[in-house]
Parts: sequence; C-alpha cells; structure tokens
Amino acid sequence: MPDQPVYEDTFRGAENRAQALQQLAGSGQIRGDYFVGIEGGIIQLYRKWFSFGCVCIIDINGRRGFGTSPLFELPAMTIQRLLAGEELGSIVDEWTQTPNSKQRGGAIEHLTRGILSRTDIYVQGVSTALIPFINSEMFPDESVK
Repeated sequence: MPDQPVYEDTFRGAENRAQALQQLAGSGQIRGDYFVGIEGGIIQLYRKWFSFGCVCIIDINGRRGFGTSPLFELPAMTIQRLLAGEELGSIVDEWTQTPNSKQRGGAIEHLTRGILSRTDIYVQGVSTALIPFINSEMFPDESVK
C-alpha cells in the first residue's frame, strides 16, 4: 500500500490497523475489548479531491464498525504528488516548515488556520464508527464469523 492511501485503500488501512491490534490481544500482548485503527486518505468526489480520516473499530467478537471524519478539500497543487504516493503529512511539513506536522494539528489545522485540528475531526470518525455497536439490532450481520 502506498504511503498515501486513495479511495478504499483508506478503509483497508484502517481495518488492517485494527486487526493488528486484535491479533496482539489474541496473543496476549495487549488487552482490550475494542481495537481502533485510523488511516488518513484522499478521495475524489464531484471533480474535487478531499482528505479524510477513516476509522475501523473491531470488538472482541469480531464486529466491525467504520466511520469517517469530515471531508476537507485539498489544494489542486497537492494532488499530483499525492497520487504519486507522497503522504499529505510530508507536503504539509513543507508548507509549514515544521517536521511531523501530522503529529500535531495536521493538514486540517493548517488549512483552517487553527479552527480545527486533526484530533477534532477524528473524534467524529470514532463516534460514527461506533454506530453498529450502539445500534447492534440494526446491524445484525456485522460480526465476522
């Protein structure tokens, strides 16, 4: 998988991260009832490119829930580099002249000039990924057998 996931690779990346945690729990290396994977990616909709975060939550029974952060539009000047596999965080590091900007507020903080941070938008992704757990009667087939 490239450094910068595109389309469904973003969902696969989040699921792979959650599954890796679930496997660690299965081998006794960690403990938990829920395993959360988060992956940032890009997607094209309505002739525009957007960044978003995907969240996958897997519980100890194998039930999965997916959610996303809000989409936010990316500057056209970044798209060619992103599609070549360069990670958005590296590009933002150049804009801000700050190393590891993604470990701070991320692209969203820079593009909103501090109104939103990466943490702010991922809270919504985690919250929406919990929907199948909160409403399990509406999502009866979400468990992996």
